[in-house]
Amino acid sequence: MMSFHAYCAQIEKRFEDALSKCMDAFSTGSEFHEPDFTAGIVLNLPRILNRSGVLPGFRFGGCFIHQSPYITYQYYGKSKCELGDLLILCRDSSLGRERFNAVLLQLKMADRKHIDQAQWRVYARWPPFDFGNALTDRPHYDVYPKTITQGALYAFVHPKDNAGNCNLRFTVAAPSKKVYVNNVDIRDGESLARFLSGFVTWTTGRAISDERHQRDDSWSHLIWELITFLNGKTFRRRNIKMHNGNIVDGRFERRNGAFFDALLDEPPIEEWEGFLPRHDDGLQGSVYKRGFGMLLIDKKSVPTQCEF
Repeated sequence: MMSFHAYCAQIEKRFEDALSKCMDAFSTGSEFHEPDFTAGIVLNLPRILNRSGVLPGFRFGGCFIHQSPYITYQYYGKSKCELGDLLILCRDSSLGRERFNAVLLQLKMADRKHIDQAQWRVYARWPPFDFGNALTDRPHYDVYPKTITQGALYAFVHPKDNAGNCNLRFTVAAPSKKVYVNNVDIRDGESLARFLSGFVTWTTGRAISDERHQRDDSWSHLIWELITFLNGKTFRRRNIKMHNGNIVDGRFERRNGAFFDALLDEPPIEEWEGFLPRHDDGLQGSVYKRGFGMLLIDKKSVPTQCEF
């Protein structure tokens, strides 16, 4: 029989191997930015994991849009910042009933010398806010509790090792005001692979209510609003070339369950080739100047030999 600890360690190793392959596109030494890494994760990781079959009982999907959810709030004047770069959602029916786990990640380059205080204040204090780019019809959001939780974290990107060689890795950590220097270990942080292992086994992340009961708490409603936003945007972008499994009679079916099924129904590999993250040295800056993505993890079962 496999213990829970052994099961988590196995999942972590599978994620670690897949993330290593996922980031091969960034081994050129070119200058990339946070949206590039977001796109690399949500567009490459599902394909690698689904095709390898190394995580039986799981199915993965993802989407990326060239728009960020901006929010505004009052703090000695008006503050404006992105709500996040990456939403990770786990739909878990392995115990017979459907439940959801969620986390918002704000990606940060580890060599950046300053932390955006407006962004830090959102994840650490959750002031009442409005969406600044007409994300939803709801004018005002007030998320509780007013403190740091496992539902909204930083993911620091370390593109190089201490010798300056390309050695891309991620560290997930609680929001902090501290200044970080490239490749210095982040206190209380953990690798993205370990975080994902804990996320799918419910030792990290923050649970949300199902869609029918989303208004029962402010966190659940915020996450479902973001999902609905992605649902409406993703299938309108022709350059994404996502499999349009939820289009009915030429109109967009807005049910999020159908949206999830469409993301999990992976398109053929040739349909992905045109929009994997690439960098053209003849251009200034990144391929993705701005963006937001979602990684969807569908957990149907756990191995029968597990003893938990």
